[in-house]
Amino acid sequence: MRLNKTSDVYGESVDKIIQGNTENIVFLKSTDDSMIDTLVKMSGTTHEARVDQKTVTRDNERLWYKNEGKISYTMATKERPVIQFNDFMFIEQRNSIVIKAGVSPIWNRNETAYPMSWRLFQNQINLPGKKFSLQTIPTNSSAKDFDVRKNQPDFFNMLERRLEQAKMAGMMKQAYLDAYELSETDLIRLDQNVVADDIMHAINSQMYNIKHRPAGENLAEDMEGVPDMDEFGNILDAAEENTEVVQEAAKAQSQQETHQQKRYAGGLISREDLVAIGGQVNRQLDKVLAEAYAESQKYFEDAPGFRVNDNGELTSDTGVMYVRTSKGADREDIQSLENAEMDAETRVYGEGDTNEVFYEVTDEFIKFLAELESWRDLAGGRFEQGAKRAYQLKMQN
Repeated sequence: MRLNKTSDVYGESVDKIIQGNTENIVFLKSTDDSMIDTLVKMSGTTHEARVDQKTVTRDNERLWYKNEGKISYTMATKERPVIQFNDFMFIEQRNSIVIKAGVSPIWNRNETAYPMSWRLFQNQINLPGKKFSLQTIPTNSSAKDFDVRKNQPDFFNMLERRLEQAKMAGMMKQAYLDAYELSETDLIRLDQNVVADDIMHAINSQMYNIKHRPAGENLAEDMEGVPDMDEFGNILDAAEENTEVVQEAAKAQSQQETHQQKRYAGGLISREDLVAIGGQVNRQLDKVLAEAYAESQKYFEDAPGFRVNDNGELTSDTGVMYVRTSKGADREDIQSLENAEMDAETRVYGEGDTNEVFYEVTDEFIKFLAELESWRDLAGGRFEQGAKRAYQLKMQN
C-alpha cells in the first residue's frame, strides 16, 4: 500500500489538528489536494486588475482598412488567492512556502535554498576542500560547480526522529501533570507554548540520556548538560562569531584610515585628495601640483626615473607623460598668436608676456604621486616644499 496523504496515516481530522496546533507550516511539495485547498485559503486573498476583453469593430463593406481606428478594452478587478492552487501543486525544486496565521505567506525561492540547506545541515555544508559560513555559502549567482543535491537534508532521518518524539509525548505529558500536580483542566489554562517547550525539552533529554539533578540543587548546573535543540530535536552548535566579516571590516577600516592620512606637503595633503579609494582621480589640486613642479623642474632633471624634455615637459623613463607645458602641444597656437600680435592688419592685441609657460599635470602623474609613501625624496625634496607653499597660498585665497 502506498501512502500519499497525511490523512492516510493519522485520519481525516489530522489537517485540522495540524492547522490548529502548528505555528508555522512549511510547504515543500505534496499531491494532497485537500491539504492544498486548505493552504490556499490560509494564504489569504488579493485583488488583481487586468484587461480581460478587447473589442475591434470591422466594416466588411470597405475594401481597404476594414478595421476602425477605435479599440475598446474592458478592465475587471477580481479577487484571487495570494498563492494559488497551481503554485502549491507545481512548486519548483528548492522552493518552499511558509504560512503562519496572521502573517503574509513567505515564498522562499531558489536564492534561499542554500541557506536553508546550510542551516538544516547543522551549519555545515560538506564539500571537500571548502568551508562555508552563512555569509559565504554559495548562491545561484556564485555557485557554478556547487551541486545542491549532494547536500540535501536527510528528511527520512528527521521523520524517524519526529516519530520517536511522538511516541514519548503521551508519557511525558502525564509525567508533567504528575510533577506539577495538575489536572487536564489546569493544563488547558496554562500557556500552551510554555507547556510544549517544557514537554519537548523533557522528551529530548530522555532521547539523549541526559540526567537531571533532584529538585533543590543548583538549577544553572542542572541545565549545563542539556544541549540546545531545534524543533526537530537536532542539536544546535553554539553560535560563533563570524570572524571573516570582522576581519574584512577591520581591513576596510584600516585602508580608509591609511587613505585619509595627511602625509604629503608637510602634512597638508592625503591620498584621498589625489585619488579616491575606488581609483578615480581628483583634479582639485591640479594648480597646486603644477606650481610645485614649476618650482622644482630643474631638480627633476637629475632625479632617477624621470626625463625632462627640452620644452619642459616631464615624462617617465618609459615615456609616460606626467606634466605637459604650453611649449609642447600648444606651442603652435601660441606662436600663431605671437605672429598675429606683431602684424598690424590682424587687429590682434596682446598684453603681457606671451612667453609665459603653463603646466598641466596628467592623471598618470597624480596616480604616481598617490602611490608614494612620502614626497620628501622627490626631486631632492623641492617638490614637497613647493607643494606646501602652493597649498598654503590656495587656502589663504
